[in-house]
Amino acid sequence: MRAKLHPGLTQERWSSFPLPQRLLMVANELNRAEHWLGREDREEGRRCLARTLELADLTAETIGRGRLLKEFLRWRELLADEFNREDQDPARCRSLQRVLVALEPESYNALAGSF
Repeated sequence: MRAKLHPGLTQERWSSFPLPQRLLMVANELNRAEHWLGREDREEGRRCLARTLELADLTAETIGRGRLLKEFLRWRELLADEFNREDQDPARCRSLQRVLVALEPESYNALAGSF
């Protein structure tokens, strides 16, 4: 799979990053969405959410099987719900970031105190 919104990013390249780093990169894109939605730029916020979904899909394909994949897919569902809402909210984006990084201890520890 080649990412459409992230030119040059392939599933192979994405999977070469350690999982904690991938989760942090997904969280970073979600942080951008929070930023733009907080500035009431709904169009840019929506584009950030679309990029977050793309990275989430790449991540889901590279996690493997098991409990983490199940929890990640539940999180991705919440992200998709936010993307499809008419009233996207920066506070919900922040909550999604917290839940995402809490899925993996190393990611969580990297951002300890940020939330």
